[in-house]
Amino acid sequence: MPPKTPRTQGKRKTDIPDDTAQTALEFSVHCFSRLANWITDDRQDVLKIFEAINRGLIMTDDQGHISLVNSVTEVFTGLKRSEILGKTFSDLARPIIAPDGSPIPKEEMPDQRALNQKQVIRDTVLGIRTPGGSVRWLGLTAVPLTNNTGEIEAMIIILADNTWMREAKETLKNRNTILEAVSYVAKRLLISPDWSTCLPEILERLGTAAGVSRLYLFRNFHDPKGELMTSQLFEWSMDCDLSQAENPECQVHNWHSGGMERWIPILSQGKTIHGHVKDFPESERSLLVPQDIQSILVVPVHVESQWWGFMGYDECQRERDWSSAEIDALKAAADTLGVAIERAHLDEQRRQLQENLQNALTRVLSGYLPICAVCKKIRDEDNQWRPVDSFIRDHSELVFSHGICPDCVEKYYREGHGLKSNGSE
Repeated sequence: MPPKTPRTQGKRKTDIPDDTAQTALEFSVHCFSRLANWITDDRQDVLKIFEAINRGLIMTDDQGHISLVNSVTEVFTGLKRSEILGKTFSDLARPIIAPDGSPIPKEEMPDQRALNQKQVIRDTVLGIRTPGGSVRWLGLTAVPLTNNTGEIEAMIIILADNTWMREAKETLKNRNTILEAVSYVAKRLLISPDWSTCLPEILERLGTAAGVSRLYLFRNFHDPKGELMTSQLFEWSMDCDLSQAENPECQVHNWHSGGMERWIPILSQGKTIHGHVKDFPESERSLLVPQDIQSILVVPVHVESQWWGFMGYDECQRERDWSSAEIDALKAAADTLGVAIERAHLDEQRRQLQENLQNALTRVLSGYLPICAVCKKIRDEDNQWRPVDSFIRDHSELVFSHGICPDCVEKYYREGHGLKSNGSE
């Protein structure tokens, strides 16, 4: 039997080209191109596939005007189909921004570049700002579809949601920035003899690293009636117009009657309070909204296992969601401050003890003491004559141990006093 001759396959329009099978993205582009060919043939089954794909898909005409979108595109852009169809991607109602936050000129938009350059524009990162102020970050690939003469007949735009990846990178960056500030704070407090003198510098460093509008420290105390109160000790703000240093509510605030009693068990247990002010109870909003606070993070400060006060981080420019990594880093800053305050308390207790001891010794060892010229007894305040050691022991914290000095041994216990010179009887 003669050997079989290998069959040579012609390259069909729907075959996967060798040079496009190298990456998953290029393979996807090829598949979407095939879908586009089929869609133009009005195949309803393929339209269902187009709709079911979990990436945003947009089809345009040769001028870039959108003729077809799937439901994922509506989710990604925050727009309805009626707001998308007939427009170019560059003309969508939502503001489109570059990774650095700047607007993208129309001629620099990836769909326009793909049409002008007649080539695939891959993985362009851009952001679409939502009505709430947040940004959805997308990876956009624009694929122009050409006919046999090389003329563009249509274009496929593929959208991938990169928001979570970008937010993860941003969160990691923010956490590292905060941790660097916490490290600086720890070193600063370690070498400072008084934590309060370096606190303005510390608050500025932490507030800048956290990227907030305002940062402050409150300390708890009890008033003469025993009511739990709190008062602002220090404040830093990125703009003097945002300062609340003169706000009477910040000078002295009653935890219970001031409408913030919900915070007491939370902060005293070492937990944080954070969120958008609009979602807080009315009694709390009435205090926070006049201060222009949109989002807040409150971190407790504990000293010697007792709730001492708190550090508050205010965001007044926009609503902000605090990540767990950021919260943990800022809790470390509060814990570091608590340790510094506790150390200062211990230093003050030690200083006070030394002062009390010195005062006691001064009272005992200064002034005039009546003492017998013969037996050296001292007359005390009750007019009793007492041995020196007994008097000092009762008037100080000194403890005496008794022994015999060499002179007395020689004088009283050597030869002639019951002992021989070699120490034997």
